[in-house]
This record gives sequence, structure tokens and C-alpha cells, in this order.
Amino acid sequence: MVKAYLKIDTELGKERDVRKTLRKIKGVKSADLITGRHDILALVEGTSYEKIAAKVLEKIRKVKGIKRTVTDLVFDEQTPEENPDEQILGEMPEIAK
Repeated sequence: MVKAYLKIDTELGKERDVRKTLRKIKGVKSADLITGRHDILALVEGTSYEKIAAKVLEKIRKVKGIKRTVTDLVFDEQTPEENPDEQILGEMPEIAK
């Protein structure tokens, strides 16, 4: 399984409609409204990078209200099993005083 993060720009006022539509597309694991340069950050999974690219081009970019997408492919993922100490919910890193 491979993953990609999509940074999505929407038409003004269409953010929630786009997010709702994205969440119905197979392979879209999450779609969150964010602050900053882009409107939505979506996580997409597929069996290959080629299939993710096809999904972006054939389905996601055609969603009404999307103006632009930027796709960042995940090439090295750290799982909770690899570093369980960093995965404890609520644990905050110490800040140097």
C-alpha cells in the first residue's frame, strides 16, 4: 500500500462540499479543512503510485469546486510499531528551558 497527501484549493465557500464529496471516493482515507495556503489536506491510499495518480486525475480533480491540487507522495513511512514511544496519545515533547 502506498500513500499520498493532496493539498487542495477550492472555490470560495465550497470547502465543506468538496470535503464531503472527497470522503466518498474509494481510497480517500481523510479529508480535512486546514488553515494556510490550501483549503483541504487529504490522505489517499492505493496499491501503486500510478493508481493514486490515476485517481487524482480521473476522479479527484473532477470534483466540482476544486480549483487546484498538489500531490505529495509518501516514500518513507514510520509506523507506530517502529517507534511506539512517540505514538502515545497526549504525550508532548519536552521543551528546552
